[in-house]
Amino acid sequence: MKIISRKEAKENGLTRYFTGKSCKHGHIAERFISYGCVECAYKKLSTPEAKAKRKLYDATPKAKAGRKLYANDPVNKLKAQKYYASPEVKARRREKARTSECKYTGKTKQYIKDYYNIPVNKARNECNSQKNHYKQASPSWADVEKMNSIYLERIWMDNIAKHAGWKVRYNVDHIIPFIHDRVCGLHNEFNIQIISKYDNKIKSNYFENN
Repeated sequence: MKIISRKEAKENGLTRYFTGKSCKHGHIAERFISYGCVECAYKKLSTPEAKAKRKLYDATPKAKAGRKLYANDPVNKLKAQKYYASPEVKARRREKARTSECKYTGKTKQYIKDYYNIPVNKARNECNSQKNHYKQASPSWADVEKMNSIYLERIWMDNIAKHAGWKVRYNVDHIIPFIHDRVCGLHNEFNIQIISKYDNKIKSNYFENN
C-alpha cells in the first residue's frame, strides 16, 4: 500500500490515507481524513449499541431522503451499474443464489398465500406476469411505433363508442396466441388485431389449427 500523508490525500481529493504507522490501538491500517483509523471506526460501528442507534437513524425521514438523493445521483447510478456488471460480482451473486436455501417458515408461507388472495395484489401480480409474457414474446425486429399506433387506435375506437352511447368495447387481440399448449405467437405488429371485447372473450386463446 502506498504511503501518503493526510495533507497530500486532502489535496488530491482522497477520503483515506496510509502512513504505515499504527494508531493508538495498535492497528496498522488506512485512516479516514475526517475521522481516523479505519479499523477503529469499523470496530466502533459493529457494537450492538451503534447498530441500534444506526437502525433508529435509518428510519428517520432525513436518512430516507438522503438515501433517495444518493441513489438518484447519475454518478452513483453509473458506479452501481459498473459494479454489478463486473464478471466477479456476477459470479459471486450467481454462486450465492445457487447455494443459498430458501428458509420460509409456516407463518411466512401463510402470509404470502394471504397476500396474493387479496384482489388488488392478485391483479397486480397477473399484470406483471402479462408484461413479462409480452417482453419475452417481442422480437427485436418488431416495429414499436406501428404497434403503438394500433393500441392508440383501439383507445380512439373505445372513446368513440363511449361518447356515442354504444355498449361495445374493444381489445387488442393476438391472432396467434402466445399463451397456448401448441403454439407461441409473437408480440409484433403482424400478430395483433382490434376486435370487440365480447369477441375476444369468445376467442380466448383459440387457434385455427386446434
